[in-house]
Amino acid sequence: METHTTTDNRLRHGDQRIIATAAGIAESLVSRCMRHGARPGWDTAKALASITGTDPADWMDGRREKLLADLSTPEARGRLDALKREQEKDLDPGLRRGDGEEAAA
Repeated sequence: METHTTTDNRLRHGDQRIIATAAGIAESLVSRCMRHGARPGWDTAKALASITGTDPADWMDGRREKLLADLSTPEARGRLDALKREQEKDLDPGLRRGDGEEAAA
């Protein structure tokens, strides 16, 4: 019989966008790494690791489950929350995301 744990080892909505924006890469690359274990190049892996506080080798080796676990810690979530706040400061107030829709101009 299969058992399920209560640990939430997944990215929250919007985390891939936050990571991609901070790394200067396409969100689709972060998605491929997190969903399918895609393996970025060394420079990209270093940038992703620096931003997320993870090991670049985990990105390069496609260690999806390890990355998800590392990115689910309170420290990592706090780091991503800080990045989100930083990125939102740079946005025009009319373009900030609220409930999933753009604000009316």
